[in-house]
Amino acid sequence: MTRLAPQDALATPRRRQIMDALQSNPGIAFRELSRLIGLPAGTLRHHLNVLCRARFIVERRYGATLRLFHAESDANWVELALRRDPALAVLHDWLKLNPPATQRKILETMSAKGWPRSTTQHRLRRLTQAGLAIQIPRGRFKLYSAAQLTAEARPSSVPEAAHTSALLSTRFQQEPRVGASAWATSVPAPTP
Repeated sequence: MTRLAPQDALATPRRRQIMDALQSNPGIAFRELSRLIGLPAGTLRHHLNVLCRARFIVERRYGATLRLFHAESDANWVELALRRDPALAVLHDWLKLNPPATQRKILETMSAKGWPRSTTQHRLRRLTQAGLAIQIPRGRFKLYSAAQLTAEARPSSVPEAAHTSALLSTRFQQEPRVGASAWATSVPAPTP
């Protein structure tokens, strides 16, 4: 079997069609791509193997699915794969707009959207495990925030996790503590 030169890997219209589909749908699952472009699984697998060998695309196993990415979009592949789930994208976007949010506030907000409590907690856990959200325990509260901050919001000398923790800590101290006892309000929050 002879190998194609990288420039020849895109010579067929089907491979260009696959590349266009991956460009517009980063993180698409194998079967979803097969349905989208109308190729049988075996034919699609052959073309994907050629594109992988030429290093135009990257395949990543995510849970029980195989996710496909254009080689240039591989750096943040976990976020792209998670954001393919519209509910996770909604929750992640809400966390970006409302940092830091208590678990109670998140549950109340998502309950208004019709999400059951257990579903919201499961989605929060998925975002946290993937590193797209951070959870900071503050006494009996859990605070959540989107883990990614813009470069201009974070000083270059401070690592992202430390900066996010510091922001959450100062923001939470400024909010009134509802239902906290007198001794809890007199104890300062730990510094990161």
